[in-house]
Amino acid sequence: MFRRNANDNKANQTQREFLPVCGGTIRRSLIPAGMLAGLFLFVLVSLSAGQAAADDGDKTVKAAHGQAVSLIVDYGNGMRKHFTGLPWRKGMTVQDAMEAAKSLRPGLTYTIRGSKDTAFLTDIDGIKNEGSAGKRNWLYWVNNAFGDRSIGIRTLTIDDAVVFRFGVWPG
Repeated sequence: MFRRNANDNKANQTQREFLPVCGGTIRRSLIPAGMLAGLFLFVLVSLSAGQAAADDGDKTVKAAHGQAVSLIVDYGNGMRKHFTGLPWRKGMTVQDAMEAAKSLRPGLTYTIRGSKDTAFLTDIDGIKNEGSAGKRNWLYWVNNAFGDRSIGIRTLTIDDAVVFRFGVWPG
């Protein structure tokens, strides 16, 4: 039959040691190192992309020394938007907190008629007040206390939580 000679053994050893890749050859002993390096790069890129995605969707603002307020918009249909860590400043009003949330991405859009003590919120994110008694309108609470004055004059203190809810007036 066939006899193997020393040259055949050398050729078999060479075939086991090298692997044909993309028209060239690579030493088999380098494959695990290459796979490890590729895995490391994949994890690094994945973490970077995940952080970038988290940064885009995060509506938290860094406030100096924990001096912040929060704003929640409850659309009355199970959906909510949360803005936490809005920087607080002395004399800040509910309307100022809304303005701070507006500057974020994806942010908040709203329309107000009047100013200061006559500021009246007519819509948030395109959802308009429905009008008369028994209809849904934008109402607000600060620390679970119903807003009893204009958003243009209701001042906030550190750690206050403002909630806007699209619903029927509870009174």
